Amino acid sequence: MHPSTAVAAVAAGLFSAILIATFAYVSHGPFDWCSTNDPNCVREWIAALSGWMAFVGAAVAVPYLAAQVREARRQTEFIIGEALPTVTLEDNSGSSVDTAFAVALKVVNWNRHAMYIHDVRIIDTDAEILKVRPTKEGRHQDTFNAALLELDIEDKRVYLPGWENRSALPPSLSLAVTIGNVRRPGVTSVDQPDTFLLRRSVSIEVDVRLMDAKHSFHTLVATMPDAMTL
Repeated sequence: MHPSTAVAAVAAGLFSAILIATFAYVSHGPFDWCSTNDPNCVREWIAALSGWMAFVGAAVAVPYLAAQVREARRQTEFIIGEALPTVTLEDNSGSSVDTAFAVALKVVNWNRHAMYIHDVRIIDTDAEILKVRPTKEGRHQDTFNAALLELDIEDKRVYLPGWENRSALPPSLSLAVTIGNVRRPGVTSVDQPDTFLLRRSVSIEVDVRLMDAKHSFHTLVATMPDAMTL
């Protein structure tokens, strides 16, 4: 059922219930429908109750209207090129030995302005990022220079152009992130050897700066429930 339909049904049901209760009380009480100079006129009670019911219906509808406004704003931002970049985590499909046990962090710039990736860090306290390497997959660029991109990663200044050509795919970049588990106190190497592979939930934060009028900074979060870790 659509939210607006549900709100209308609830409001109608409440109003009907109060109306029936009022008539039931009138039929067994001393009040007439509308006697002359009667301060307890039933018509006045129904008029007052209808105002309260309108207020209740409007209050119930506010969250749904707010959600519709947010969705309309999101769609407008996407159309005019003001949508925020997105980050996702997935299994790395590369064949490089250096990134064999890494997860792929994909950054897509849906904004018309260029952006910089300034930092990639893991939220989980019992895990750490061992290394970040560039991958050729997922980078919609005419050229791919892994050596220069590695320097940009070390300098925490990875550039990604804006999505100006809306008929083409948005610019994106895939980074191979190798994640290690921090050995807990009291856990020996026999219990958790260095070569132990574990799939676990990890969350990564990515700090980006959009090259808009204000050079705004944003922190994007990606979560993977079964990421490969060492």
